[in-house]
Amino acid sequence: MKILDHLLGRKGIDKVSMSELEDEKIRLGVEEKRIVSKIEKLEDEKAKLFKEGTIEPSKRRKTILARKIKEKDEDAKDQDREHRKISKKLRAVERFIRVKKKEKKLKEKGLWQVIADMSPDELEDFLVGEETKSMKEEGRLNEVLGILKEEAGTYEVLDEEEDIKDIVSKMEEAAESKDIDEKYEEMEREVLKNEE
Repeated sequence: MKILDHLLGRKGIDKVSMSELEDEKIRLGVEEKRIVSKIEKLEDEKAKLFKEGTIEPSKRRKTILARKIKEKDEDAKDQDREHRKISKKLRAVERFIRVKKKEKKLKEKGLWQVIADMSPDELEDFLVGEETKSMKEEGRLNEVLGILKEEAGTYEVLDEEEDIKDIVSKMEEAAESKDIDEKYEEMEREVLKNEE
């Protein structure tokens, strides 16, 4: 994720206007709100499906609802990953804006030319630093995990089926205890491994 490359092509920070940076900040803010809205909607849908499962007498129908909950949870996790990317981009743009605001002061001290001479990649690494390195490492790890999941394909299906059974079990427990919210929270923590 090279923000300056995406935003500005190959030009340096000195050739970027404050309005370009502000526009990008607004665009990323709107995108962030859209993703958060999607996540909230998916979480509401999961809760609704769970409550539906607690009153459903058919085991088959409960299993179908449990699969839908699992699908919604995976969608929410995908949106969480997108949200993390957007948040990091937004923080980087905010840092670029801070540098631009200090341009006059940096020129007075003779430091602006050092920043202006940096390539977009160097500037981003300088401003975002460790975050960028850890994101690259995270991307590599995710790639390896993805490959391992593909190779383990059949095991993934078995694990998912166990998850589905556990979701159905939590629905049944909730129906018996009448404490739907508590059992939903347990399902989130214990089965889907989501923490509040």
